[in-house]
Amino acid sequence: MVRSDGRVAGYEALLRSRRAHAADPGAFIGAASDSVRLDELGRAIRASAAQAFRRAPADAILFLNLHAHDLGDDALYGSSEPLDALAGRVVFEITERASLDGLKDLPARVSALRQRGFRIAVDDLGAGYAGLTSFALLEPEFVKLDTSLVHGVHGSTVKQSIIECITKLCTSSRSKWSPRASRCRKSATASRTSVAISSRDISLLARPTAFVDPDVSTLPIT
Repeated sequence: MVRSDGRVAGYEALLRSRRAHAADPGAFIGAASDSVRLDELGRAIRASAAQAFRRAPADAILFLNLHAHDLGDDALYGSSEPLDALAGRVVFEITERASLDGLKDLPARVSALRQRGFRIAVDDLGAGYAGLTSFALLEPEFVKLDTSLVHGVHGSTVKQSIIECITKLCTSSRSKWSPRASRCRKSATASRTSVAISSRDISLLARPTAFVDPDVSTLPIT
């Protein structure tokens, strides 16, 4: 992710598999769910992300997706959690597509993560069935808008109005927000210029790759 002035704001850890049948992250997570290994997968992802992120600049932030199931894993809250030593630089993203209804003691668990130094983001806001319920439940420090809201925003006054309203909500609650990447240059430009944006996804500048420390100013526009 990059700030509005082009400086790197942070990095997002993405789940990828070399197995053809699980190339899609959803399929990979689905396979883990079917085999009752979601806890194992979540722990492996966090351990891998922690190892890679130790090479990042000291002021960088790591954005890491948490499956709703991960919030119920007691290992996440223990001192042996691999990301615990980096907690002040880690933002856990919780997608608005996922249901949080089945989680017991959700406010207490989110509070426990914050007490350890972690911050919370609502991912894909505008995509799920819950509307702004996730925002109200989690009171996130960061918000990411879903691609469906960003794509085509340059030609939709309705989408522009929705994004503007979300911006005002984030401002009043002191949440920082970012639009999900659009491969359309007009949409990306419109989402940046029509309202004030804290940061933005870098995917318009370069496709996701293995961890590097990029100089954003030299990345080619594709």
